[in-house]
Amino acid sequence: MRNVIFHCHVFKNAGSTIDWALAKQFPGKFLTFDGDVPWTTLTPDTVRDYIEDHPEISAFSTHQPRLPFLDIVDTNIFGIVSLRHPIDRVASIYHYERQQPEETPGSLKARCSTFREYVEWRLRQRSGSTVLTNHQVSYFTPYDTANPQSINRRLADLDAAIESLSSFAAVCIVDRLDESLTLAEHVLSNHFSEIDLSFIKKNVMRTRSESLDQRVAKVPEKLDDEVLMNELLERNQLDQAFYDHHKELLESKINQIENFDLLVKNFRERCQSLQDNDRNEHGATIMSKSKSILSSLRKSIQPSPSPQPTGFPPGHFYSPIPNVSEIRANEDQIFTHRSKEVAGIDLAEDTQLQFLKDLSAFYDELPFKDSPEPGLRYYFENSMYSYGDAIILYGMLRHFKPSRLIEIGSGFSSAVSLDTNDLFLNHSVEFTFIEPYPERLLGLMRGADQKNCTVIESRLQDVDPEVFDILEDGDILFIDSTHVSKIDSDVNHIFFNILPRLRPGVVVHFHDISFPFEYPKKWVYEGRFWNESYMLRSFLQYNNAFDILYFNHFMFLKHLDKLRQHMPLCEKNPGGGFWMRKKGASTS
Repeated sequence: MRNVIFHCHVFKNAGSTIDWALAKQFPGKFLTFDGDVPWTTLTPDTVRDYIEDHPEISAFSTHQPRLPFLDIVDTNIFGIVSLRHPIDRVASIYHYERQQPEETPGSLKARCSTFREYVEWRLRQRSGSTVLTNHQVSYFTPYDTANPQSINRRLADLDAAIESLSSFAAVCIVDRLDESLTLAEHVLSNHFSEIDLSFIKKNVMRTRSESLDQRVAKVPEKLDDEVLMNELLERNQLDQAFYDHHKELLESKINQIENFDLLVKNFRERCQSLQDNDRNEHGATIMSKSKSILSSLRKSIQPSPSPQPTGFPPGHFYSPIPNVSEIRANEDQIFTHRSKEVAGIDLAEDTQLQFLKDLSAFYDELPFKDSPEPGLRYYFENSMYSYGDAIILYGMLRHFKPSRLIEIGSGFSSAVSLDTNDLFLNHSVEFTFIEPYPERLLGLMRGADQKNCTVIESRLQDVDPEVFDILEDGDILFIDSTHVSKIDSDVNHIFFNILPRLRPGVVVHFHDISFPFEYPKKWVYEGRFWNESYMLRSFLQYNNAFDILYFNHFMFLKHLDKLRQHMPLCEKNPGGGFWMRKKGASTS
């Protein structure tokens, strides 16, 4: 009989730590899977099929499963999950999203908002968002018929969620993780010999010297809004009951085990040993590097005749971060542009109209749907790369039939390209993905993708520019960068080192470009002080080396009638794609 541990990785509930412990326990036999499209809900059938298709694994983790576990022939499934005090979880999510490098709506909002502003924004999101609303009960409750992610949870949902976890081998409590995993070892030891779930904490964004009660007590102070705090408590009543129930259940199970204190003591000693070994492994290297750096600094530092400036505050005229009050005072002038022209740039309006007509030939064969579909990685209703962007990318791939595509920055656009290659291009495109955080991308890829996909897990600045010399006439360079020009940024590297060396005929895409090369007012007031669009505008002025092919937002603003005629779905969300081509090659 085969035994498999199934970890339901709930966001910000110590899931990364449990994943680490499972990977340590089962080297080479632990996998994570979040579907062909990242953050897709996995049905029980999908989970069963995945486990059956991977007979080598002993443990498996996913963020978005739907219960219950289905029976698998000759296989025992042992569920493990961790729960967290819902108010403590709210504070943890805010601190986590503030420190994330990814440009998700949550991280962008958290970086430019106070805790109160962030919580209010989350609670005011569309009704389907459960990030800060009874999230844990929602996670383990079957979909409502009318609204699959309804926040209007009922007591029946609480009962259903408790029932869902009743068959789990281990329901951990985040703030009693040592005891929880000690109990899990005890339960699982009959099926996994010498199981060891000791851990080094992972993905911990804050120091945890304060007790749970102290952290929860600080939340009302940080919110500084009694009405909002009461709403947050009301929105998480079921989660609080869910958490309290399983905390009491944990205590009850612990009390039934003889000498449990000794088991916990041994477990903590193993965790401490792991931490000590980790420090020792890195300590010598760090010390050596520190001595070398210190020596270099001592040699290089010279006495300064006067104190050096330490920088300028946001909004200062020497700071790259603008003064928002000045922007508000001049917003009509900044964000209103009625002309079709931009000084010094040939927008090639006739070419764009012809491309719209040419690409519309593929429109009726669009395979993508609003929601995830079996067999497809991409779907339209996502917040990162939606209708207009995906439809034009799909059309460009079918129009140019590139031999190679290099993508800088990966995600839902990768899903479009991989699906189009599978369905319409006979797997003929060779992909190179340059992505320093490739987890989402790797989750998209299938076994057959390995033969024509290369993933470079690196900052763009650290990639040899010669990588781009493989691109030829009709190939595509797809750029979705950090959007920020600054010292040693990827944007600088693109404009200074990559675009000049491209061969004639290479097609280039930039993302999040709005006409007339100005960022949307809403984005600016959200704190997105990007400047790549200004770099692109400057690059194009009086530029005879590149032709504009298609500008999503320009066509939406200036030729909406044509867009409705040829590609009506693009009106739902025109996107921010900007397409150009280096001159000197065929005109196909």
